[in-house]
Amino acid sequence: MKIRAKNIQKQQITRKEVVYLSEFVGKLLMPRLYKKIEIDVIFSDLSGTAYGYCHLFEDDPPRYFEIELQDGLTRRHHISLMCHELVHVKQYARKELKHLSRANAESFRGIKYCPTKTDYWDQPWEIEAFGREVGLSTRYFDHIENQPKLMKKFLK
Repeated sequence: MKIRAKNIQKQQITRKEVVYLSEFVGKLLMPRLYKKIEIDVIFSDLSGTAYGYCHLFEDDPPRYFEIELQDGLTRRHHISLMCHELVHVKQYARKELKHLSRANAESFRGIKYCPTKTDYWDQPWEIEAFGREVGLSTRYFDHIENQPKLMKKFLK
């Protein structure tokens, strides 16, 4: 994975940890694809609209993404958000999730959904992302807590 972090100076999570976390989760979610993925991680003020977004910028094949995260959150919250958004990266990269711009809809695993008619919490791509977020962040914390050198490297 090629990871670039922007506007990270005032965050509780470090650039090194964003890169390490992305690679750790990428290997778990997309073992054959993660090396071909490029992600810009941008911290910005999302003004209460959401805590994070995953944007796809290169569609065929889907390999370039932007993850936008709410700035000023705790390190633990940013890690959970990154895990959630990396699930969306996996969904786009494996073409499980597709944006159908002409129909103003999403296709998830071959089934078409209209986001205005499907509640956010009932959208299957969000159900997967919220579920995997918990497992991935737990695995990540278990992994780094058992390696004191990593903890020292990542904490400011």
